[in-house]
Amino acid sequence: MIKELRRVDEGEGFDKAFVMRMIPHHQGGIIESLEPQSRAPHAQLRVAAATGILNQEAEVVDFRTWLSAQEGED
Repeated sequence: MIKELRRVDEGEGFDKAFVMRMIPHHQGGIIESLEPQSRAPHAQLRVAAATGILNQEAEVVDFRTWLSAQEGED
């Protein structure tokens, strides 16, 4: 993802490119965190996985909200 972003010019195009890549990145993190949340024997790891899921879900919402606002400006 970093290599792709380095090819994008600074400015609005970069912001959109970043957000468009971060949404699926976070969605992948959510999916990956489901496994230890349901199977890890240590409670601290399950809690950390659950917290990670909540944080990444919130960031996906923030990214989508930002994208929607940008589309309204176009």
